[in-house]
Amino acid sequence: MLRPPSGIRKGKPRFFPTTGYFSPRTALPGPKPAIPRGKSDRLLGLSAMSQRYAINSLAEAEAYLNHPVLGPRLRACAEALICLEGRSAQAIFGTPDDLKLRSCATLFALVSPEGSVFQRLLDSFFQGEPDPATIRKCTLTPDD
Repeated sequence: MLRPPSGIRKGKPRFFPTTGYFSPRTALPGPKPAIPRGKSDRLLGLSAMSQRYAINSLAEAEAYLNHPVLGPRLRACAEALICLEGRSAQAIFGTPDDLKLRSCATLFALVSPEGSVFQRLLDSFFQGEPDPATIRKCTLTPDD
């Protein structure tokens, strides 16, 4: 079985860019909003890196999960996080990475069977509540 990075297993992922390692998210649909200078790093999905590596559809999310390396790695990381009981996502990751985790778990829960590791991650850290912004992004069509 693929092992997640030791920082995740130990609950200390803040010391390296963990969320970039395992938490792809959706891109914002349509044109990028105007953002005050110096503020873009505080909003999810607006950085050049986020836009470049974003998952742009539910089909892409399914393909990610079906990839022979990426899918197992993402699931292993999610399972390791679920084992870290008694701490919040914010305590483990800090902000905004806790928000990135919620977005990622929401995205992959949408394309996974009920009771998946991603739904369990939402249950463990976010009281089962998916990220509303990710839900909105995934339900928009090009005509919206």
